[in-house]
Amino acid sequence: MKSQCITIRELPDYLNSAEFQNSNIIPISHQRGLAQSKNPRAEAEDVALILLKENDQLMGYIGLLPDTIYLRDQARHVGWMSCLWVSPDARGKGIATKLLNKAFEVWNNRLVVTEFTAPAKRLYDKSNFFDDLTINHGIRAYLRLNLAVLLPKKDPRYLKVRFLLKIVDATFNLFNAMRLFFYKKRELDIRVEEIREVDEAIWKWIKQFQKEELFRRTKIDLNWLLKNPWLNNTSEAEKDARRYHFSVYEKRFRFVPLKIYYKEKIAGFVILAQRGDALKLPYAYFEKEYTDTIAEVLKSYMLDNNCSTLTIYNKPLNNSFLKNKSPFFIIRPFKRHYLIAKSFDWTNQNQPATLQDGDGDCAFT
Repeated sequence: MKSQCITIRELPDYLNSAEFQNSNIIPISHQRGLAQSKNPRAEAEDVALILLKENDQLMGYIGLLPDTIYLRDQARHVGWMSCLWVSPDARGKGIATKLLNKAFEVWNNRLVVTEFTAPAKRLYDKSNFFDDLTINHGIRAYLRLNLAVLLPKKDPRYLKVRFLLKIVDATFNLFNAMRLFFYKKRELDIRVEEIREVDEAIWKWIKQFQKEELFRRTKIDLNWLLKNPWLNNTSEAEKDARRYHFSVYEKRFRFVPLKIYYKEKIAGFVILAQRGDALKLPYAYFEKEYTDTIAEVLKSYMLDNNCSTLTIYNKPLNNSFLKNKSPFFIIRPFKRHYLIAKSFDWTNQNQPATLQDGDGDCAFT
């Protein structure tokens, strides 16, 4: 069994190679690969993909996203584990362990991971490579019911129950629409401006909130995110979706950067990520006194753009939504677990684990 490492510099050529074009299974999509190749925090020789093959057959792969972490204000290069896949025909052969070991080797024991499955967590615990970084507690607020999207579309159970779930959704939302029709938005002196990119003025304003953040996105980083989404509705993405085991095709996906003013004074800046009718909040910077104002902007956006759910891990906003649950019909708790390589000696860093919801690759999917 042989491993193959593909660096950031090599990614564009790999995407155009016969191996990639003709494979029934691909370890990265065109969209992700091109975005990765433009990552401003990546170095040319950073390993972005590790493939494990047997007789030229792909047995498994790991995707890695280069980044910079700030420990006691010292910048350290790090790789996020973005995806881990093992062929069903190769499970039980230690493929995942081999991939993880190789990732730690080529990244010199400098890895971070989140959004992992229970089996992956068992693998990470068994490896003894990681320390707990933090667990962020969040919420998912439901404005409309959409049971039909709760099951992954590649899950065989989805096809069996999809029609029934759509009937349940439609019936509930018919009555729910009447409830929302009579919901009155709070009258606040708010002005919201959607922008195309982060300019120098808003970037200077953002910086004041980043002193304790671990990943401190710059203007260049945020604009890279806005211009290089991993999900889209192109024919190329649809083709890749049939060969790739992670998200790539979505009928409706967009980033929405918003400047929020209260009585003509800037109160906040947020980047929303709308996927279908689900809304997330990858990045949010605001004065704490305007927390409820930001919450009202998010509610208004959901009502105006036919969103069903909002998922956030921002503690002040969580508290605001829990304090005033209207117009949501239910709010559920969620949590996101982060792990960091032991080589960073996190337990002795003596600093808060302050992260934005979109850190790592969470903003992209």
